[in-house]
Amino acid sequence: MARIGRKGRLWLRAFHVFFMGLFMGSFISESFIIASKGSAQSDCALQAMYKIVDTFGIVNGPCGGGIIITGVLLSWLTPWGFFKHKWVVYKIAATFLYLLVFFALCLPLVGKLAALAEAGGLSALQNPEYISDWNRLIILYTFCTLLLISAVFVSVIKPWRKREGAEAPHDSLSEVTTA
Repeated sequence: MARIGRKGRLWLRAFHVFFMGLFMGSFISESFIIASKGSAQSDCALQAMYKIVDTFGIVNGPCGGGIIITGVLLSWLTPWGFFKHKWVVYKIAATFLYLLVFFALCLPLVGKLAALAEAGGLSALQNPEYISDWNRLIILYTFCTLLLISAVFVSVIKPWRKREGAEAPHDSLSEVTTA
């Protein structure tokens, strides 16, 4: 398997973190805009919120692609590998679960909500179908946000890695009784 040097790894990680920061910022901003639909004072304001959410796709698409490309390169060209460490496996699984939920469930709901808002204006906020879909969307966005944040924390903390030079656990009770 091909390997890259230290500088190459650092550049790849820097781009991976850069794309992830932009992506998470855009996704969380998008979540807040969707959640603030109740503050719309006019039909145009409600429609504008959905247009803004559409605009975030300009950032999310390329950043998501950048995250996947740099993630694959980091796994392929470094000693981490794809399945060697449990934290890498978790990040891969979390990313694919996120993509599945976001593209299969969230995006169609956002499109449906935008169409209902365009057709009904502010009265769409009282439409039972709109309310049901909006509640589902908030749950899915919360799940996606927590999934992304957990992937970041697992990436930083690496809870399942073997620590070098780790001592065997000791029983503090036995030390007290023998002393």
